[in-house]
Amino acid sequence: MTEFGASRTAVREGLSILVNEGQIERRRGQGTSRIASYVRFDQTIPHTEPQRRIYDEIIARMAPEVIHSGWTPVPPPIIRRLSGAAPGDQCLAVEYVFRLDGIPLAVITNYLRQAEAEKLEGRLLRSDYYSHLRSAGIEIENQASFYQARHADRLTAEILKIGEGDPVLAFEQEIDDASGDVINVAFGTIHSDVRITSGLLPERRSARS
Repeated sequence: MTEFGASRTAVREGLSILVNEGQIERRRGQGTSRIASYVRFDQTIPHTEPQRRIYDEIIARMAPEVIHSGWTPVPPPIIRRLSGAAPGDQCLAVEYVFRLDGIPLAVITNYLRQAEAEKLEGRLLRSDYYSHLRSAGIEIENQASFYQARHADRLTAEILKIGEGDPVLAFEQEIDDASGDVINVAFGTIHSDVRITSGLLPERRSARS
């Protein structure tokens, strides 16, 4: 009402229109939230054909903008998480902005173990990070992610085109190879309009079938 100089009745009518259009939802005791613009993204590594189809539908619209890519000594907090890493080892740090239809949705930094990173020499990040690793013959089997709600700092807000202090979802991720070694550790911040799912798990047959 204050921002647009509108009456309470006009605001209510406007919100009712948006509800009918499916743009927002209103819940008693919880308030009003926007629902139409949410992007749903599954971080499960796609191994099956159904997984790949759904995953590829989103990835086809995404494009990474690399901010930095280069060799660096493995940071101390990463050493204990990358399998076999030791002080003095090198890793490949790749920081990029993930865009959907040109809109920035996340900023992510990956630390890739040296043995795998050497296979990526000269390769540009053109699609999603999973495909980037696989394009160099790096086999990846599993991933584990950890999430925490935060407020955007000034730099993150500038990159994601949001307000400083706006809610964002921070995450940490570990990517394993087929032997269970952690070969990549990632840190990122995701726009609040993104919904992360993990429902595309491969079906398993029962012991009796």
